[in-house]
Amino acid sequence: MNRLIARLGLLLILIAPSAQAAPQIVPVRSPGGITAWLWQDDSVPVIAIRASFRGGAWLDPKPGVSRLMDALTGFAAGPYDEVSYARQVETLSASISISHGTLADRLNIRLLRDRRAETADLVAVTVTTPIVTPLAFERARQGLLRGLSADERQPAAQAGRLASRLFLGDQFPQLTTRLLPVVDAIQIEDLYSVHRDRMTRAALRVSVSGAISPVELGPLLDRMFGGLPEGGPPPVPERPSEQPQPGTYVLPMPGAPQTHLLTALPAPARDDPDFWSVLVLNQVFGGGTFTSRLKMDLRERRGMVYSTGSALSIGGLRPLWSASAAFAPDRSGEAIAAMTEQWRLLREGGITQAELESARDYLLGSLALSLDSTPAMADFIAGLQQDNLPATYFTDREAALRALTLDQVNAAVKRWVDPDKLVTIIAGQPQPNLPPSLPLPEGF
Repeated sequence: MNRLIARLGLLLILIAPSAQAAPQIVPVRSPGGITAWLWQDDSVPVIAIRASFRGGAWLDPKPGVSRLMDALTGFAAGPYDEVSYARQVETLSASISISHGTLADRLNIRLLRDRRAETADLVAVTVTTPIVTPLAFERARQGLLRGLSADERQPAAQAGRLASRLFLGDQFPQLTTRLLPVVDAIQIEDLYSVHRDRMTRAALRVSVSGAISPVELGPLLDRMFGGLPEGGPPPVPERPSEQPQPGTYVLPMPGAPQTHLLTALPAPARDDPDFWSVLVLNQVFGGGTFTSRLKMDLRERRGMVYSTGSALSIGGLRPLWSASAAFAPDRSGEAIAAMTEQWRLLREGGITQAELESARDYLLGSLALSLDSTPAMADFIAGLQQDNLPATYFTDREAALRALTLDQVNAAVKRWVDPDKLVTIIAGQPQPNLPPSLPLPEGF
C-alpha cells in the first residue's frame, strides 16, 4: 500500500476543513456516464482524485504480481518513455501514482486547477496505453526480491504472513503464498493482464476533492477515463468460513534481535450492530493513545515491550481484531501471559463509563483532525466508496458513537472477546519457556 509507482510533483498543500461542519459530498455523473463523489473546496487551487478499480491482488494471475507492480519506480505510457513521462509530470506540477491493494487497485492523482485539462490527457494515456520496458521490469523484480528478503528477517512481517495464512486458509493462494521463491515466475505479460482485466469502467469508482465544481468535473472524468474498456462487473470474493484452530503458533527465527507477538480474534464487519461498540473497545484496549490498557500495562507498568497496540482490520477479506507487541526474546513467556491476561480482564470486567467517554471523544476528534488536506479528503471519500458506506458517513458515525451506552459496549465484549479462542503467534528467537506450538501450515 505504501509502495507507489511514482512520487512526482508538487508538495502537499494543506487545507483546513471546518471542524464544525460535516463534509458535503455530492454525486457527479459525467456526460459519458462516469460517476464520482465530490467534496468541493476552493480555498486552494488543488484537486485530488482517487480512481479505484475493484478487484485487487486476490485476482492476480500469479502470486506476487501486484507486489511487483508496486515495485515499479516509474511510468512509461503512450508516446512517453520514463524520462519524458517524468518530465511531463514535473512540467504540470502534478503527481500520479498507482497502488495495488487486496481488494482494489488505486490511481492517485494530484493536480493544479489551471492545469487540469493537460493533466487529464496524461492520465488518459497512463490508464489506456501503459508501457513496461524489460529494464523497468527487471529493476522492479530485483527491488521486490530485496524487500522480500528483508521481510524474511523481520518477525513482525512473518507473524503477519502467518496470520494471513491461518485466517484465510488455502482459499486465496495469491495472498498467502510465500513470494520469495515464486517471483522469478512472473513475466511482463502478467502485469499487462492485470491492467487489461482490472482497469475497466465497470470496476471504476472515483472520489474527488478540491477546487472543482460538479459542472467542471463531469467532462474531466470523461477526458481521463472515457477511453477505458467497459468490462464486466468485477468478481466478489467469498469470505472464508473456517476459523483457524485457537492456540499458540511458534515461528522460530534464530538470530532475530527482538520477538513479535500477535494475538487475534474475529471482528464484526462494518454493517454488524456491534461494530461501533467494538471500535470503542479497541480504542480502550490498545488504540492509538498512550493511555490504552496495553500501553499502560505492558509498556509503562511492566516495562517489557518496545511497542504494543491493537487494531481492527475490517477492509479486507476477513474482519480481525488483533493486538501485538515487540520485546526482547527472553521476555517471550511473560509477554504472552500479560497479553492474554489483558484480553481476559477485558472480557470479565468490560470497560468503565470514563473509558467509554474518553474513547468516544478521541474517535470523534481524530477523524476530523485527519481530514486536513485535499488528498486526505479524497482518501476519506475513496474509503467510503470501497466499504460501500453512504456519503453521510461523517455525521452518521458521530450519531452512532454518541448513542452508545455502557451496557451496549460491555454486552459486545461478551460476544467478541473470548481468550480461549485467541490465535496467538510468536515469531523470533526460540526460547525454552514458550508453550508448545500448534502445527504450522506448509511453507512456514
